[in-house]
Amino acid sequence: MESNDPAGYKDRKDVSALKNMLRDETNPNVRASAAEALGEMGDPDCLNSLVQSLSDEDALVRSKSAEALGRIGDARAVEGLIEALSDGDGEVRFYSAEALGRIGEPRAIAPLIQALSDGEPWVRNKSAEALLRMGDQAIELLMQALRDEDRGRRQEAREVLARMGEPAVGPLIAGLMGEDLQLQAEAGEVLVRIGGPAADPLVAAMRDAGQDQRERAGEILVRIGEPAVKPLIWAMKDQDRDIRELSSELIVRTGEPAVKPLIRSLKYKDKDLQTRSGEALARLGAMAVEPLAQALRDEDEDDDFRSQVTETLARIGEPAVEPLIAGLSNPKAAVRVCSARALGEIGDSRAIGPLIQASRDADRAVQVEATEALAGMGALAVGYLIDSLSQDDSFRAVAAQTLVKIGLPAVEPLIRALSDDNESLQSEAMEVLVRIGAPAVEPLVQSLNQGPEAQAQKEEVLVRIGAPAVVPIMQSFRDDPQARGRLSKILVAIGAPAAIPLCQAMEEDSQVREAAKEALIQIGPPSVNPLVGALSNDAWKVRATAAEALGRIRDPRATKPLTQSLSDQEEHPRVMAARALGFIADPRAVPALIQSLQDDYDQVRGESVTSLGRIRDCRAVTAMIPLLNDTNPWVRIQAVEGLQSIGDMRAFEPLVRASEDLEADVRGQVSEALGSLRDPRAQELLALALKDEDPWVRLKSAEALGKIRDPGALDPLVASLNDEEPWVRAKAAEALGSIKDARAVQHLVSLLEDDSPMVRGRAKTAMERIGMPSMRSVIFVSPEGEGVRVKLDRAPASMEDLKSIEILKLLRHEDPVVRGDAAETLGNRADPMAVGPLITALGDENPWVARKSEEALAKVGPVAVGPLITALADENLAVRRAAAKALGSIGDSLAAKPLVESLKDESAEVRAASAESLGNIGHEAAVLPLIEALKDPEIEVRGEAARALGLIKDARAIDPLISSLREEVDEVQIYITDALANFDDPRASDAIRSALKDEDAWVRIHAEEATAGPGSERR
Repeated sequence: MESNDPAGYKDRKDVSALKNMLRDETNPNVRASAAEALGEMGDPDCLNSLVQSLSDEDALVRSKSAEALGRIGDARAVEGLIEALSDGDGEVRFYSAEALGRIGEPRAIAPLIQALSDGEPWVRNKSAEALLRMGDQAIELLMQALRDEDRGRRQEAREVLARMGEPAVGPLIAGLMGEDLQLQAEAGEVLVRIGGPAADPLVAAMRDAGQDQRERAGEILVRIGEPAVKPLIWAMKDQDRDIRELSSELIVRTGEPAVKPLIRSLKYKDKDLQTRSGEALARLGAMAVEPLAQALRDEDEDDDFRSQVTETLARIGEPAVEPLIAGLSNPKAAVRVCSARALGEIGDSRAIGPLIQASRDADRAVQVEATEALAGMGALAVGYLIDSLSQDDSFRAVAAQTLVKIGLPAVEPLIRALSDDNESLQSEAMEVLVRIGAPAVEPLVQSLNQGPEAQAQKEEVLVRIGAPAVVPIMQSFRDDPQARGRLSKILVAIGAPAAIPLCQAMEEDSQVREAAKEALIQIGPPSVNPLVGALSNDAWKVRATAAEALGRIRDPRATKPLTQSLSDQEEHPRVMAARALGFIADPRAVPALIQSLQDDYDQVRGESVTSLGRIRDCRAVTAMIPLLNDTNPWVRIQAVEGLQSIGDMRAFEPLVRASEDLEADVRGQVSEALGSLRDPRAQELLALALKDEDPWVRLKSAEALGKIRDPGALDPLVASLNDEEPWVRAKAAEALGSIKDARAVQHLVSLLEDDSPMVRGRAKTAMERIGMPSMRSVIFVSPEGEGVRVKLDRAPASMEDLKSIEILKLLRHEDPVVRGDAAETLGNRADPMAVGPLITALGDENPWVARKSEEALAKVGPVAVGPLITALADENLAVRRAAAKALGSIGDSLAAKPLVESLKDESAEVRAASAESLGNIGHEAAVLPLIEALKDPEIEVRGEAARALGLIKDARAIDPLISSLREEVDEVQIYITDALANFDDPRASDAIRSALKDEDAWVRIHAEEATAGPGSERR
């Protein structure tokens, strides 16, 4: 019926009826038809009704209302339509976006940009179309949308701006040149999409831009490709040299699309432009050859243009040889002349036959050029040319230059010449290979793996070739684990050009990644920017490795990127970033590290607090103190260490409270920290901690009391001289030595008979520090078994005044004190006649006399070496052991091989003494036998072998020591940790860091002392 048919009302233009129908009709289809009719009528009077219908319960009504409002095009509907962009129905959102685009009201721009991330593609498309209709007025907000967090919205914004084209170019270039990294990237993508219209403005923008901005603009021009070539060619004439050079570089990077425009530019009479165009074509290489050859054959071209083309082909080199050979047969003599000249400059052996033929050319000018080319080229002449390198005549320079022109065919013979006995030939061959450059790299790398001949020369050549050598070396670096160490050394020497490929190699397996990391660290500061880039790599292992490397390079430029990495989604990159910031120790990192103290991951908190301790910035103290109550014991330890490093007295009371921690490791670290603060208030607490159930806590407490140096700690420390653990006794003695209270001497004397050599040594040192060196306490066991005696003076008093022959008799005196003093006196005199009797005395029943005899033989020196070597075979075990030790004290390399043999002695004591002495002598012949001794069945021998290898510091020992560290018992682990500390090698450092987490406290102590370094109080 007509009453329910909106069409009838539309025909009669009855707006009022349609508005009533839109409001009151119960049938949604009728309401929708009414809205549609009102839209077709376009009467503004229905605007409010249609806006109200945007809230209709039926989606069809809402969508028809939105469509109708778009047809009417009245700006008063904008607010309602903007709200409808959030409608739950996609069709409603679609027509709302369309309507807003038709109305063109600027208020709708921002909501339309939000709609670019709509879940329905047709809504997104319609929103984009609407923004396009908005035109220039939408550009500013679209530029802002390029920084939106929503990826889809950014993508649609890029699409709209790209479709806008030229009007958007200016703002996009401004974004590209700005400081916002995300906007730079997004604007660049859009400019690439716009293409040609953006080329001229980009080139113009480079003129007033900084270096980084020019590079960004250049990257976009390269990606734009052919439409950018002509503006860049004209930019090669710019008054600014940097612009000229950059334009040339960018043209070359554009590749094949640049070839024909560059060839056309060779026709310009501007010599500078011709030259730069030719240089660019030459750098484009093979892809430019065929177009240039066609231009060379063109009969309509003039001689000047043809000369430019030929010169360019000559610059291209090997890829141009065939066209140039064809040019030798060209009907025009000028083409033949140019071709011969170019072939001579290229020096490719393929041209020998054709050039011989050309030397008979009917044209005299062609003959001359061909003959001159033949005179200085040809692979057939390589042998003769290499021989000429060693001759001191004018042809040597010509030979070298020609070999460089020949290039690759000369490389293998030149590599063989590096092994020649003639040093002059070696030197010249190296120079030629360096000048040949990239073609020589792969053969050189291959030859490195074929034998040891001329390794140093080959490596030097590769280093001097530099950047062109990097890619071939990197290929072998990835593929050949055996050669990786040698190739790393070369890459490090090449330096900066190797940094980016090495960063890329970190994406390989763990072994390649580790080797690349170490090389980047050795390269140092030039690696920083590529490594900073690697912090954004998709692989978390790469990000973590990059952070570690930046920390070890310690360049402050990495501070800001590393602080950003503290927010990495993966835990390990955050851990390594936190650790790295500690190594860099840049105070700018403090706020970010303080923030990371709240990280959910224990190790991030621990590394952050450690790094804050290394930076030693007092701002961190209050933030670090709460970590003393962290749930993770390791974090608590790191917090104590960090507060200790900063040394701020605000930490004193919190540290005192932390001394009650349930974890012994924490309590021990607290004791050390309190000692470092040197506050006498800690004395009572530390004295109490000397009775802690854990020996490590007791040790650290004794050490701390020694640092505070308050005489009030005397009694507790004296009590600790009876501790069951030798390390505690040693530290207590050391602390008493630091306090320097003479009352401690009588207690320290008792330690001179301690079972532990370490305790005895620390007691002796402590007594000397107290200031009683004249005491010269001598300990011995009396024959009657009366126990320990202490002799405070020398006996007999006139020993120094006796003749050597009389003193020799005293070596058999019944009193061991006399025998010992006699041996000492003979040693001071270094009398050769005493060698035999002293060797006999090595077997004395009194250990003190035997030791004095051993010391005396060491003072006698080299004259005792022969007899002592003989004594290594003595039937008396004590003599063999003492002889081995005396040889180590003398340090004569003649004893090395006999001591190596003694590593096979049936007695473990002799084997241990021999290992100790081999370490003191430091002869490389001992390295492999000592490595084998790491497998000895006796702990003492294995420990001394490890110590000796640490003294010799031969890199061959590192891996065996690390392997033994994982398998050994605690006591030997201590020796191995100390040994590894002597090596300046990342493998050793990593092994020591692992030992810091060992379950045994003594192993951790040694690892801690090893990492503290020389001169540290911990040492």
